[in-house]
Amino acid sequence: MNHQPFKHWILMETKLDEEEKGRLRDHLETCQECRELLQSQREISHLFKSSPSLTPQPGFTARWRTRLEQRERMQRMKVASITLGIIIASLLLLLFSVGVQFSTIRDSLPQVLFHAMTNAVNWLLFIDRITKVLEPIIRVGVKLIPPIWYYIFGISLSGVLIAWLFTISESMVFIRRFTNENIS
Repeated sequence: MNHQPFKHWILMETKLDEEEKGRLRDHLETCQECRELLQSQREISHLFKSSPSLTPQPGFTARWRTRLEQRERMQRMKVASITLGIIIASLLLLLFSVGVQFSTIRDSLPQVLFHAMTNAVNWLLFIDRITKVLEPIIRVGVKLIPPIWYYIFGISLSGVLIAWLFTISESMVFIRRFTNENIS
């Protein structure tokens, strides 16, 4: 026997027109399974309607917020302690490696400092040479670029800056709302 539209009508409690109501009544007269389904549906519906609605005990919200704050505090402490542990372990490893190497470096420390200073001076000379090479290129390039491109670049950069500032302000509003909701 085909129960499909009838089971759907019973379970979904859909509004039926007169023809569908008649078809459902005729089907229920001949089908024990659908009659039992209808009876079960009515009993469940009655239980839902007659059951008292439960309300939380007094102070539930305050207790829940307190527990949530404690859980968040514990989570922050856990993250902070793991981070602190990693930093301390890294620092100890660094101190150990420097300590082990210090005895070999101690004898050659002046030479190491001399080489470090030499490298720093070489980098500064390299940067100076690069600027001397790039300076004429920039001077000529500035004259070759039409002025309209400066305006386009300025407007584009201003648009990006405005979008960036807007994003930051919206983020700050979101953070304020989020912290105010969590506090209250």
